[in-house]
Amino acid sequence: EDGYDEDEDVMMAGEYIEDIFQYMRDRETNLGRMLYAEDQPDDRWSRRRALMDWLTCAHGSLKLLPETLYLAVNYLDRYLSKNRDMRDEELGCVGMTALFIAAKYEEEYVIPLEDLMKLSSDPPEESQVLSQEELMLRSLDYDLGWPCPVSFLRRNSKADDYDREVRNLAKYLLEVTIMEKRFVRCVSSFRAAGAYCLARLLLERGDWTPLHVYYSGYTMIQLDQMVLMILECCRNPREHHPSIYKKYQKKKYKKAARLVRRKI
Repeated sequence: EDGYDEDEDVMMAGEYIEDIFQYMRDRETNLGRMLYAEDQPDDRWSRRRALMDWLTCAHGSLKLLPETLYLAVNYLDRYLSKNRDMRDEELGCVGMTALFIAAKYEEEYVIPLEDLMKLSSDPPEESQVLSQEELMLRSLDYDLGWPCPVSFLRRNSKADDYDREVRNLAKYLLEVTIMEKRFVRCVSSFRAAGAYCLARLLLERGDWTPLHVYYSGYTMIQLDQMVLMILECCRNPREHHPSIYKKYQKKKYKKAARLVRRKI
């Protein structure tokens, strides 16, 4: 995405962009009602966090698109919201299945299931994943489209003429949110705006201007709590999001995780 060109991105096509993002905002609100949060037991959240760590590693190993990770997390949480009595030992298979479906939906090429299973230390049987795929698709009512926060992040960055440093840092801050139950009920546009706003603050890029409000849909006052929550998640990164922290220490990502550590 470093060579990002607005003209080559249909999502940013000037003729349709306002209609597209209005549709996405309407859709994220409707889908958000299906998600769960407070009614899950504490041990389920602990297991979910470990699963998010694995999903991040698997996603990186397979070199999948950023959208695929967020889509998989969305499928997982929507499935769990409808299957609260699922046994904890099934969670690994469900997570793998969510990533498998997301990759089918988002990627140009379908990843072989065996490649995905090789990344697990205790993989389920292939037949289990295929059976789980059918169950998940039914549970999701075959409704697989979802407004990804990455799209909103790109939209927000237009206010700064697509500042690469801000957007790269915001991508790290946004990815951190997949680990926390506090963010599950937050719509994509809100999370993206919070991550982008915090990135600008850390990089001392100045005020949140009317242009930022226009492109994000949120004022600074509305984002205050979101910014603080994301910042709190970054105070102990090796414990809170070890794989994401390791990923964003790499030169490829401009060592964004180290920058945040220095700033806070």
